[in-house]
Amino acid sequence: MKLSIWVFPRLRKASLQLSKSLKSFFADLILLPLPKRFTVFLKDLFNGASYKLFLEKIEEEKIFHSINVFDYLYGEILKTCRELKSINPKIVLTCYKENENILFQVQSAVKFSILTFKAASTGKIALNEWINVLNENLKKTEKYLNKELKFIEQQINQYDNVLCLAGFEGKYYFQRLKSKFPVEIRYFALPYHFTPLEILSAVLNIQEKPNFEKIVQLIKSHIDYIKNYILKYSNLDEAYEKWVDENASWINVWRKT
Repeated sequence: MKLSIWVFPRLRKASLQLSKSLKSFFADLILLPLPKRFTVFLKDLFNGASYKLFLEKIEEEKIFHSINVFDYLYGEILKTCRELKSINPKIVLTCYKENENILFQVQSAVKFSILTFKAASTGKIALNEWINVLNENLKKTEKYLNKELKFIEQQINQYDNVLCLAGFEGKYYFQRLKSKFPVEIRYFALPYHFTPLEILSAVLNIQEKPNFEKIVQLIKSHIDYIKNYILKYSNLDEAYEKWVDENASWINVWRKT
């Protein structure tokens, strides 16, 4: 038995790179980073339903807050999985994310949006509110990740070659499974510079005593990222690349080497 973990950030270019590699990768089971209840809808897609009708069904069920963002991030991956299923009908594709985790992520995103809007409009940062939401997010995320970890481990015991697609939580899975199974991890769309909110979450997760000055600085950076990049540009990739060009020029140097 063997587990491969492919980690990709929330960028379309990462999804495209991953999809290209997926076409030549052999696995008995592919675990998709989507809510478990989503598996039943994928069966229709993988059995030949049109992708357009598939999206319409997903939108009707209101599983995701934005069908456009869902298509933007996962469309190519799902289309590639459908191709793999047509070539090898024995391959198993299933979703492993806890249903409650996806709902919680949406709720957290709403809370962060409200805090960001309040800070941008008033010029004042409600630091305690930010820290409470961040700490709640970290605590519940770990709870859901541990549940997902158990599910992944169960699947490894049933199949010879398992491929797990994940966001950066893939590193969490890797660190906890590498002592039990042969596990490899691969990253896509490198180099990647974490966004201010991702850095802020990591800082709170590893620091015993929070550095409030650093936290305020990162919150301001997050507000700037949303206001001057996410809301200004037409898609996530364009906004992210422009932000990197203007705030993390070392990445461009790394790319040229």
